Amino acid sequence: MLKSLELAGFKSFADKTRFEFPAGVTVVVGPNGSGKSNVVDAVKWVLGSQSPKSLRGSEMTDVIFGGAGERRPLNAAEVTLTFDNPEPGEGERRWFDLDATEVRLTRRVYRSGEGEYLINGRACRLRDFRELLAGTGVGAGSYSIIEQGRVDAALQASPQERRSLFEEAAGISRYRLKKREAERRLERVEQNLKRLSDLVDEVEGRLRRVRSQAGKAQKHREQTRRLREARTELATADYARLVEEDRRLEGQQSQLQSHVAQADNEVRRLSESLASLRDPQEAELQRRRAADQVASCRERVGKATARIEDATRRRGETLPAVLRAQAELCRQRAQLQATVVDQRRDEAAAAQRAAVQEQDRLRQKLAQLASRSRRVGELRERVVARHEAAVSRLTEGQTLHATRTEELRRLGDRLAAVEQQRGRLEAEHAKIGPDEHAAALKSAIEQRDAATDRLARIEAAGREARRQRTADAEKLATLRSEQALAAANLLTDQRRLDALAEEHERLQRLNREVANLCGDDGNAVGLVADLLHVDLDFAPLVEAALGAATHHVAVESLDELMARHADRPDSLSFRICFEPVAESMTLGAIDHLDLRREQEVIGRALDFVEVEPRFEALVQKLLGRCWFVQSLPAALRLSRTVGRGLTFVTTDCEVVHARGEVSLGPTGDHHLAELRRREAEQLQGRIDLEHSKNGERETQIRALEESLSQADTALHDRDELLATERDRLSAALQQAAKLEERTKQSAVRIAELTTAIAATEQERAELADRQSRLATDPTGAGQLTLERRRTDRLVRWRSWADATHAATLAREHETAEAVTRHETLVRSLRVSPAVLVEPSDGGPREKAERAVREARDAASVAELDWLNRSAERSLAVLRLEIAQSDQRMAEQTESAARAARTQVVEAIEEIRRANAASSERLKPIDLRRQQLRLERSSLSERLRDDYGIDLQAVVQHALADPEWSAEAVDRTALRTEVESLRAALQNAGPVNAEALDELEGLENRYEQLAGQLRDLSQAKTSLVRLTTRINNDTRRVYVACFEEVRTQFRELFVQLFGGGQADLVMTQDSEDPLESGVEIVASPPGKTLRSLSLLSGGEKTMTCVALLLAMFRSKPGPFCILDEVDAALDEANVGRFAAVIREFMRSTQFVVVTHSKRTMSAADTLYGVTMQESGVSKQVSVRFEDVGEDGHIRLPHNAPAEQAPASRAA
Repeated sequence: MLKSLELAGFKSFADKTRFEFPAGVTVVVGPNGSGKSNVVDAVKWVLGSQSPKSLRGSEMTDVIFGGAGERRPLNAAEVTLTFDNPEPGEGERRWFDLDATEVRLTRRVYRSGEGEYLINGRACRLRDFRELLAGTGVGAGSYSIIEQGRVDAALQASPQERRSLFEEAAGISRYRLKKREAERRLERVEQNLKRLSDLVDEVEGRLRRVRSQAGKAQKHREQTRRLREARTELATADYARLVEEDRRLEGQQSQLQSHVAQADNEVRRLSESLASLRDPQEAELQRRRAADQVASCRERVGKATARIEDATRRRGETLPAVLRAQAELCRQRAQLQATVVDQRRDEAAAAQRAAVQEQDRLRQKLAQLASRSRRVGELRERVVARHEAAVSRLTEGQTLHATRTEELRRLGDRLAAVEQQRGRLEAEHAKIGPDEHAAALKSAIEQRDAATDRLARIEAAGREARRQRTADAEKLATLRSEQALAAANLLTDQRRLDALAEEHERLQRLNREVANLCGDDGNAVGLVADLLHVDLDFAPLVEAALGAATHHVAVESLDELMARHADRPDSLSFRICFEPVAESMTLGAIDHLDLRREQEVIGRALDFVEVEPRFEALVQKLLGRCWFVQSLPAALRLSRTVGRGLTFVTTDCEVVHARGEVSLGPTGDHHLAELRRREAEQLQGRIDLEHSKNGERETQIRALEESLSQADTALHDRDELLATERDRLSAALQQAAKLEERTKQSAVRIAELTTAIAATEQERAELADRQSRLATDPTGAGQLTLERRRTDRLVRWRSWADATHAATLAREHETAEAVTRHETLVRSLRVSPAVLVEPSDGGPREKAERAVREARDAASVAELDWLNRSAERSLAVLRLEIAQSDQRMAEQTESAARAARTQVVEAIEEIRRANAASSERLKPIDLRRQQLRLERSSLSERLRDDYGIDLQAVVQHALADPEWSAEAVDRTALRTEVESLRAALQNAGPVNAEALDELEGLENRYEQLAGQLRDLSQAKTSLVRLTTRINNDTRRVYVACFEEVRTQFRELFVQLFGGGQADLVMTQDSEDPLESGVEIVASPPGKTLRSLSLLSGGEKTMTCVALLLAMFRSKPGPFCILDEVDAALDEANVGRFAAVIREFMRSTQFVVVTHSKRTMSAADTLYGVTMQESGVSKQVSVRFEDVGEDGHIRLPHNAPAEQAPASRAA
């Protein structure tokens, strides 16, 4: 329900004014010119009206209060319309699709031309307004607002024009717009389709030619690729075979060279041995074998030297002691001088007795030592004799043992070589055993099955990826087609917009020229096109009727213009046509001719143009004799019959002039200002929309292109993987097929290996037996070891005997010297007592003791000197024995060397013969290896020169693959294939290698163009279907609305007239209801059924009011505004009209603008609008009796300017 209306600065409502609309009927009254109709204009404007003409203005800013008297103009106008939007009941819905119990629609416009829309205080767009009002029956163009102008239009309309009222009521204008847009798009699509078809035909012809060349080039490329692969595969197998043979020969060569090197080393060693045996002076080996004897002698020398050093050390230690003892004796001698002589004599006697006893003991010891020395000498002689015999036997045994050891070593080396060869043969035999090929066959089958499974999975994934890519490609083609079509449309719209801008600039230049000529005196009114206010639907027809006159300049006075032109003849830079405003044209009979009853006549051109009264004469002169008709045949028919001398304009802007000429084709640029502005807005809107859509399409295209690129990469990878898996499967099948041949070859090789193993085993047994005999020879290493032990033991005995004998002799000599010293001591002790008791010499006992000590010291020193001399003598003896031993060993070595020389010479000759045989076997191996190197080098150079392939790298990669084998390659088949491919390439002739690249580009272009052609064809089909569907929907909606309005019209006619009958009838102009006119037939009470034109004025008005109310009832809204629709009704009809309104109140709220007191009497709420201040409308409180018959309101002098509205009780 409509709740309130607030106006601020809107037209004459300069101050903020609020109208409350309670339930029921609200009547707004006021005198003419007071601004009460501005209330209706405010409602229309806030509901989104975009036509200044419908608001009785020339531009939208005319709705802003423009000032009056002392009031200054305002800078903005604002209107707010408030609706109740209560919570819906069960099964119901709110009037407005908004979650609010109250809906406030606000619209503002500023003097600068900017506008604002608000819903409940929140900024929005006009589109949001229209979406909110859609389906509510409320809108600027809906029948919820019924004005006197609509009644007049219904009265004066022809059947065809009246059909437009029903179209508007049915709301099919949007269908017509869609249809016109679809037809324009269809026309553009057909043009693009024609151009694209020619282009596709041209590309298709070129594609056929290139495909033929590309097929030949592709075949040539495939043959070249296969030739390269076959040659590479064959070269790889040959190279691998040559490498394998070279490795085998290299092994044999290495083995033979090793044998030769070993033999050379053995010959050198034996030669050296032979040389040493031939030269006794250089028999180092034998002397080393007697080293233990020399070592023993040197040990004895070392011991003797040690004894000498020990004696020297002892002597050095004893001499200071002797000197210290002598000094002590001198000191004691001085002390003992006072000793009693008797004591000295007793002591001397005791010392003498002790010396005699010591002398006897030493003589006994000397005798023992002499006996022992004789026994030791005899033993030493026996040991020396046995030692010399053992050394001779040891030398002979060592020589024989060396010879046998060398033979055993050679036998061991040969036996190890035989064992190694046997191991290799047995390993090869085990490697190619009977189970080898079964395992290989099983492995090949498993590989084949695995490759088959992988191949199936990859093919399935590839099919799915291709299907997705095809879908993406089709979507991309559709987007590109839409983009191309949009680009063409955008270019057309932009050119048209530029043309309108140029036209606007040209008109501005024209205005400047006129201003330059006329000045500022107001003589120049403006362009004729700018003086007219035309409904947009008929603006093109008016423009076609005016023709070049749209650019004529209207002036108040031609005389004044001529005067100015005479003063300034050069003021105009181009030709301008001027139309005088004030001059009127004499009207003739043709000007009063009425053709409205003629078939297909829409009306006089003047009926569709609104101008200010002072321009009516000018418009009469320009359009007075112009009529609008439906079609060109109708225009021609009328111009030749009743309309001779008139101008006719069809709905397609075709013009039949008064003189008979006909203007056809596009009208070109619009010259009416309103048309130019509207077209520019539409063009700019379309351009902005297309730019936005193009951006979205570009994003989608980029995404699809990236997706297609990724899909192509993935498909390429899958194709390569697929080729790899197919190659693996083929290799597995070939491997399985060749196993039988390899089995036969293996059987032969196994037999050969078995024979070789048996021969090797026999040789190994012989060598082992010979080695065993040598190892168990009783004259061998065991006997030699025994002799060595005996010799070592004799050496130790001889050393011991020599040492013992020397020590015994030394002790004997020492004892003899001691005996001599004691004899001297005894003699000295026998000196007379007188000497012993001299005071200076001390007592005789001290002297005797001192003499004993001195004798002992002298004996010690003498003993040490003797030991030193004895050791030197022993050293000389030992050196002599060493020389004698060396001489004996040289003699023994010479005899052993003669026996060994013969064996060494024989061994050297045998080794040299074997070495010569090995050298002869090496020569063909070296020659064959050189040939193999040359063949490998030739293969590598040919492939490198022809294809730039590194054959060695290819072979290494192939050998690294455990599944690849050179024996598995069928070289014969490959050679045959290579020769066949070479012959085919030579016979192919010239080939266009660039055809493949060109083919890819042409195919892509052809696919793109063909896709665009398909898209355009589909678009054409879709547009044709869309046009058909729009026609069907339009027809269905129109017929349904017509029948609904017809039913409501019959009922309302009876209510308004109190009886009678009426009907709506479609004329028979066309079988299509959309092309048929609507005729109103009515029969008021007491009259026969007749056409609307035959009724009286009041009956016509009442009939049209019934029709408009029927249209409103067919699409009811929450409120209805009636603007002076009862002005032409008499009192009786007004009463019935008010009764109908009261009946409508059950479901509709009414706001009525009226002068009629009968209508006022039906009001529940009464508002008065007056102008207490000139030019400024005010809302006043009014009582029913205060309103005059002419609508003037009588107010008391002290009444306030604004009060609450009067209720019905007032």
